[in-house]
Amino acid sequence: MKLGIFKDLPGLPLESIVGRAVAILGVRGSGKTNTAAVIAEELLSLNIPVYILDIDGEYVSLGEKYPLVHIDFEGEGDINLDGWNEEKASQLAQKLVEKELPTAIDLSGVLLSDVWESLRGLLNGIWTAEKELRKPIFIFVEEAHEFIPQSKSTEIKDMLVRIALRGRKRGIGLVMISQRSAKIDKDVLTQAELYFLHKVVHPADIKVYKEILPLDVHKIETTVPRLNKGEVYFYDGTQVIRGYIRPRETFHSGYTPAPKKHEVKHIIDKKTINNLLASIDTQNLQVLNRSKNKKKHEIIKIKENFDLNKIDEIVRFTGILLSYTPSTRAHLYTLFKENKWLTYQQLRRASTFTTINTKEMKKAENEGLIAIRTRGRKKEFYFKYKELSSEILDRIFLIISRYKRIRKR
Repeated sequence: MKLGIFKDLPGLPLESIVGRAVAILGVRGSGKTNTAAVIAEELLSLNIPVYILDIDGEYVSLGEKYPLVHIDFEGEGDINLDGWNEEKASQLAQKLVEKELPTAIDLSGVLLSDVWESLRGLLNGIWTAEKELRKPIFIFVEEAHEFIPQSKSTEIKDMLVRIALRGRKRGIGLVMISQRSAKIDKDVLTQAELYFLHKVVHPADIKVYKEILPLDVHKIETTVPRLNKGEVYFYDGTQVIRGYIRPRETFHSGYTPAPKKHEVKHIIDKKTINNLLASIDTQNLQVLNRSKNKKKHEIIKIKENFDLNKIDEIVRFTGILLSYTPSTRAHLYTLFKENKWLTYQQLRRASTFTTINTKEMKKAENEGLIAIRTRGRKKEFYFKYKELSSEILDRIFLIISRYKRIRKR
């Protein structure tokens, strides 16, 4: 059996990917999410379950064609995990694996710091179930640098490292997707046996490609930044192939500019979900009472304390659009908290934006949002919101992630 991943190349033998670690790297807009979704589609078509940490809700639409359980933390999916403790999340994951139910864990609109416990439980449950079952499955980690960063620790980093190092013995494959290859833990990235390398432009990311690909350095430097959307260097440890990935068959919500709201109609039936939940011990389930009305009230409360027009202004003049990824918003979050002057180049790097509108920057200075100074030939600035506490910043960024949806309601 072969996976029809490429548009212009032969299929990839199934045995070459099962139980392996796969890295899909490239800048935003290069086609890496499409590549990951295509791999997921091919695996699902062969009844191989996938379990996806879906940080932007871009894989939920797989449920239009394949029986996929949609887990989220806001009550809009099949199962609302908001407030579940680690033990119950682990029970759920074990049942999902036992029943071979593919799952998308939708993390859009939530702070990772609020859901670490549930994610630990889910990964532990998958690992525990596969100890006995040893069936081929795959874990997809979108924005992998958020979960397994270089030189830093997260609540689930050790677990993902263990899966990368030892998952093959239990039949677990790991697919890592990231726009910043230089920021992924090298011990994990080097465990990958298959690489789909899309376009990158940052010198640090190109350096990572040089360490991976057995190609002439000059060729990597000149061709990688010029790769077209959907075009990759594929490396399996023996050969390097340049080709195009086919378009995904299911809806891609991550296209830019974003299309009109697409309502995902899952083919999985409610009876399957109800039976799944009935099989879990919910007697001692610690569920926090967070209704949608309470979330709206929280947002209204923050509106009373802060001028959201100014927050919108900050988002606008830096080029950080509300539809950008959580990792990009995290970069802006860092800029807010760091008490230092920043150059325009640093802003562009942090925002993944190519140009800075100087008129907007000047307007922001006049409105007291930032301060600008000139040092030699370089202009530098800093945010005036530095005095806000970390707790308030967390709340502001939660607002930014939800604000577009809330205003439409």
